[in-house]
Amino acid sequence: MSVRGSYSNGIFQGRSGKERKVSYVFRKTPENQHCAGINSVLLSPDGTRLYTAGRDSTVKRWGLQGSSPTFEGSFEGHADWVNDLVLLENTLVTCSSDSTVKAWRAHTGECLRTLSKHTDYCQALASASQVGRFASAGLGGELFLWDLAQAVGPSAQSHPDEPSTYSPLAALGHKESVYSLAMNPTGTVMVSGSTEKALRVWDPRTGSKNFKLKGHVGNVRAIALDPNGRLCLSGSSDNLIRLWDLGQQRCVQTFAVHTDSVWALTTDASFNTVYSGGRDCKVYVTDLHTRESQLLFQESHPVNKLALEPESLGGGVWAATPDCSLRKWFGRSAVEPGEATSSRGARRFVAGSSPFARQRVSLDLPTPTPAQNSPAVTIAGCPGIVRHAIMNNRLHVLTMDSAEHIALWDITRGEVAAEYGRVNFEAKEQELMEQVR
Repeated sequence: MSVRGSYSNGIFQGRSGKERKVSYVFRKTPENQHCAGINSVLLSPDGTRLYTAGRDSTVKRWGLQGSSPTFEGSFEGHADWVNDLVLLENTLVTCSSDSTVKAWRAHTGECLRTLSKHTDYCQALASASQVGRFASAGLGGELFLWDLAQAVGPSAQSHPDEPSTYSPLAALGHKESVYSLAMNPTGTVMVSGSTEKALRVWDPRTGSKNFKLKGHVGNVRAIALDPNGRLCLSGSSDNLIRLWDLGQQRCVQTFAVHTDSVWALTTDASFNTVYSGGRDCKVYVTDLHTRESQLLFQESHPVNKLALEPESLGGGVWAATPDCSLRKWFGRSAVEPGEATSSRGARRFVAGSSPFARQRVSLDLPTPTPAQNSPAVTIAGCPGIVRHAIMNNRLHVLTMDSAEHIALWDITRGEVAAEYGRVNFEAKEQELMEQVR
């Protein structure tokens, strides 16, 4: 670890002379595995690279050129969950629960800038790839619009960890937490969703509010925007997906396919098909014209984010979940129609189309069964620490990982001092506490 600065009167002083926080990361797990859940997943435009944002505070880069994914690098610098990421040419932008936004060289993992304008968890990002702009939003209700060249350029700051002198454009209007963002490639339209149960439509060039779209009765957790900026899809904790015509400023279709909150939406390039996932662990594919839906697969954990491969590469679907492993499933084009129209499984149905729909129209049909039961590819993770207790000597920490294995860490040496396997955590904690007084 390297730290820039000096000590004065026992307090670390950075280049600005202000008190600085120093944190250490002790690793027991391999660098090429996530050791906690995955919040977001992103494919490069050509589909040859995959980026994953983890709850272990890291971003991983994977190569997809061969028969199986290959680990290429780990981006380390955030101090809390990494919640979202976008790619602007050769720059990867990430946001985190540590309230910062970071810009990285996409191919090397070098941190270029740390942007610290948010006052609370930064939850969502959106980008306009054709004009080099991106937006960030979070639980503080703030929504900022950034010019990448100005935010990351040499004039912004002298060192990546120093406070940036660049001031983004603030889009003012949200009174509550913002969970979702989308922007079209040309940067002429931006849509945000929040706990206010409405969508706000903005002009990202000026930060001005255009109008508000009401209809959901729950938090708006996911948004997908038509590249032309004319149509918008939204997913909510009211279990519904809504299709909006932004020109008419109204909801034109409602799709009731999920039985719990909708957290993830992604569409094909033509905006004719939407893939959706959420708290019910199921991923559906829905044709926006025929309103026909199909249950593609079911994960063992809620679905946080989806990424769709280009059709030329197979059209597979990557699903990020609170599990530390990431899975790719076959897309709709790879599932034979015969498999999906079984009368016993009733895997296809027409989703409710009324703006007031709350359940599937085909209530007489059995619950749909997945078109596939096993993923095509799995990038395995490893168990992460889910519980800890500091010993009374302040030199050791007892931990339990998600596989319920108990270990004792020596924090002065940064290594595991003892492993106990699967034992009762409370009993082991009490035993060790009694040994050192």
